[in-house]
Amino acid sequence: MIFKKPNRKIILHVGHGKTGSSYLQSLLVLNKDKLRKAGILYPDHASDAMAARGSTTSGNGSLLFDPDYRLERRKSVLFSGELLFTDLLKWDAFDSFAEKHGPNLKILLYTRDVFSHAFSRWGQSVKRGGVHSNLDDFLYKKSSGSYPIVIKWLAAAETHGFEIVVRNYSRHKDRLGEVFFQDILDVDPLNVTLTRPKEQRVNRSLTPAEHDVQRIFNYAEGKKSASYISDVLVDRLPDLRPAPLRCSQETYEHVRASVTPAIEEINSQIPSAEAILIEPASDVVRPDPPASASRLSDQQIEALGRSLKRRLEKSVTNEDAGLLHDLASRIEQGSELVLEDALFLMRLAKRARPNDPSIRAKIDDWEGRPAKDTD
Repeated sequence: MIFKKPNRKIILHVGHGKTGSSYLQSLLVLNKDKLRKAGILYPDHASDAMAARGSTTSGNGSLLFDPDYRLERRKSVLFSGELLFTDLLKWDAFDSFAEKHGPNLKILLYTRDVFSHAFSRWGQSVKRGGVHSNLDDFLYKKSSGSYPIVIKWLAAAETHGFEIVVRNYSRHKDRLGEVFFQDILDVDPLNVTLTRPKEQRVNRSLTPAEHDVQRIFNYAEGKKSASYISDVLVDRLPDLRPAPLRCSQETYEHVRASVTPAIEEINSQIPSAEAILIEPASDVVRPDPPASASRLSDQQIEALGRSLKRRLEKSVTNEDAGLLHDLASRIEQGSELVLEDALFLMRLAKRARPNDPSIRAKIDDWEGRPAKDTD
């Protein structure tokens, strides 16, 4: 990133995750003209069209790491991306960047109450991260959340002298856009009318039943995320309202003990109106035993996931389709076929009938033959 005028304001909205970033990025795209009139440029990005429709996006923050990206206009500039929350602090050039622009650098950091954020992190990890574990198992392993990184941002602001505004999403979610633009424009109250996306709920949470379905597909996909399931549900049915998630008492106590030191440190450094709350157990702990007759058990999800995995392994892949297209074209042209062509087709047959001894015998035989010399 090359800045031609280092004394202009640089505003970075760094998230973190599950604090309304996609919705705010939709507002930024739809209100670029209002920002420009106020002397602030929100640079164009390939995701702008999706953001304008109210779809889930990652913002324009990646431009910060593009060494060839240049800004020609004499304006303040704004970047938004929840990945900046972690990636900027790990960026080799961050210290020099912050030292150079510190007095003119403004960081907007959104956080969230503990269990509200923890539950949403699990939901997002199921939606787009390929996670198939249940809520309690997930929270036990990832109990500290994002709060240690919030502390690092507060320390960086102290070290480099840049302005940092910490907002608690849980306090402002009903008027998120107004508060966000007040902080960008340094005005209170907001003196412009914002253009909003058609869909007001961007990147909604999944319902309990949708979580179960997504976890089945995640199990089937293995290490890959089956986000093609959640994406269509979220984008085409944005107004479904899920029931609130709840964890076990044991998980609650474990998470509370893990995060309390970090929460106390953060709250001592931010305005009391933005303080992060560790919600009471009565708000987030489920009954014991849980009323789960309408939900799938972990055993059911795993069994269905295994079955679906076997089915997916038999399906024709995009690479297969390309090879089949090539093979069909050569047959049409009367080209000579080789043993490798037959082996490819027999391997496809094995996916559909993996225990057929005649198919396995042919593959073993053909794989043992030397390749034909085509020179």
